[in-house]
Amino acid sequence: MRIVLLAAVAAALAAPSVASAAPTASNVGIATKASAFISVLDVAGGSTSLGAKVIQYPVNGGANQRWDLVRRAEESVAIVSRASELCLTTNGVAGAQLYLWTCDPANPRQNWTGPFTQLSYTFAGDLITNGATHLSIDVEGGSGLAGARIIGWPANGQTNQRFARYAF
Repeated sequence: MRIVLLAAVAAALAAPSVASAAPTASNVGIATKASAFISVLDVAGGSTSLGAKVIQYPVNGGANQRWDLVRRAEESVAIVSRASELCLTTNGVAGAQLYLWTCDPANPRQNWTGPFTQLSYTFAGDLITNGATHLSIDVEGGSGLAGARIIGWPANGQTNQRFARYAF
């Protein structure tokens, strides 16, 4: 019995975390069309704490603006902060600000879908949607201003829900 338990513990410890799994795309910025692509998703204040809020902010190259896109099931990805190795998460309530939380492959509120097979810098921009909640990443109110909240909102295809991904 003891050997079986030790083997199970060893297997669990050997399994890679979502944050350490091989990313689909590494070290990317996610630019907002609402800002004419001059601002990106940014962890407010450079926080690496659980619950840190995500905003739109002009590109400065900081670690709080860099993300890894880590493949998950069914063509979805986890969007992982390079600064904290925490995952972009929605609470599932339309209008609530997106935040960072411990990556958990079993948490469907951390699975994002979009055309992630390649980096995309197009003037059209792409929708990024959470399959479990059907909420899309959205710049609140379509603001182009620094500090605008990044929220989950039902997909409407407007400019504030369009994003491009590029390599830093």
